[in-house]
Amino acid sequence: MWTRKVHEGDTNIFLASNGWLNRLRNRSDFKSKIMYGEKGSADEPAAQAFVKAFSQTLLTDFKHLSYGKVLEIVMNFDEFGWIIKTLPKRSYLHSDTPVKAKKPTKARVTVLIGCSAAGLKFKPLVIGKSIRPLCFRSMNMADLPVYYYHQDSAWMSSELFTDYFNEEIVPTIKKNFPQQRVIVTMDNATCHPPTLNDIDDLIDVQFLHQIQHH
Repeated sequence: MWTRKVHEGDTNIFLASNGWLNRLRNRSDFKSKIMYGEKGSADEPAAQAFVKAFSQTLLTDFKHLSYGKVLEIVMNFDEFGWIIKTLPKRSYLHSDTPVKAKKPTKARVTVLIGCSAAGLKFKPLVIGKSIRPLCFRSMNMADLPVYYYHQDSAWMSSELFTDYFNEEIVPTIKKNFPQQRVIVTMDNATCHPPTLNDIDDLIDVQFLHQIQHH
């Protein structure tokens, strides 16, 4: 049921069930249409090969560890783009109404998050365009609960990722897992340089389908 109260003291409350909404859509000939978007495809064979090889790595290289310990030493990092000024991707329009779709706005920030399979969370990274956004003008940037970087495109780069790797990932791993080999997984985007594997011998960076035995 949908409930909407216009004012706190208003006694007229609008209630509508999913059936009411569906009948309204059918009666008015409304259709849900995509306003914009991107089409992508997943490489299923590569994904299956990665799972098989990664499982074999855990069974052979970490067979001396308990299941719970393995969950602690497997970590994953990934970025996502946060479009901060855009219209919804879908909207309800009459079926005869042409869709004059426009490209989505490019106002965005990039956020990188990471954690272990057991729940150890790393301090996130945020990339914006401004050196100091107005919302932070009275703050000490070092006190933010995230690492804030900036560049014109607000995209991740290999330089920024490497800096974050050295500033956050390596120290956090060393603090929680001294003298323990760990696996850090991430996709093979160009902003994730293969040279990350040269930074620390005990941090094994795996780029999804690239499983290597040490």
